[in-house]
Amino acid sequence: MKVNRPLAVNVGRAVCDRPGTITYLVGDNVATAGLESYMDEGFKEKWHSSSSKVDVCCNPMSEILQATEVPYINLLSVDVEGAEELILRTVHWGNIPVEVVIVETDSRFMKADKVLKLSTYLRSKGFDVEKSMNIEHSTVFRNASFVVDEIDVHDWSKKAIP
Repeated sequence: MKVNRPLAVNVGRAVCDRPGTITYLVGDNVATAGLESYMDEGFKEKWHSSSSKVDVCCNPMSEILQATEVPYINLLSVDVEGAEELILRTVHWGNIPVEVVIVETDSRFMKADKVLKLSTYLRSKGFDVEKSMNIEHSTVFRNASFVVDEIDVHDWSKKAIP
C-alpha cells in the first residue's frame, strides 16, 4: 500500500463508539469478518459458526480521521457486516467534508429497518441517494453541498508527501 498509494493512511484499529477494545470475528472467509456485537444472528450462524474471536483496539471514526489530518473525503465506503450505522454515527460530519458514501445494504443479511435507519441518518446529514448509480447490495449517497474548490488541501499535501 505504501508503494502504490503513498498518501493512503492505514489504521490498524476497528471503529467503535468509544476508545477501547471490541470483539472481532474472523473465520475462513475474511470478507465476512467483523464486529461480533453488531452482526445479525442469521449472518453469524451462516458465516461464523466456527470463527475465532479476537479482541481488537478500537476508536470512534472521528478520532481516527482526526489523527490522519485529511482535509476531506471523496469516497467513504462502509461494508462492515452489520456495524454500518455505528461507523456512520461516530463520524463528526461538520469536521471533515465527505462527498460520497457507499453503504452496504444487502437485504440478504441486513434487515429493512437497519437500511431505513441508515438512509434516514445520512439524509439528516445532507446526503441524498444517488439514483444515477446502482451497485448491487449497496446504496450510494451524495452530499449535494460538497464543493472541493472550497477546501484547502495544500498544507495537508505538504505534510503527507515526504
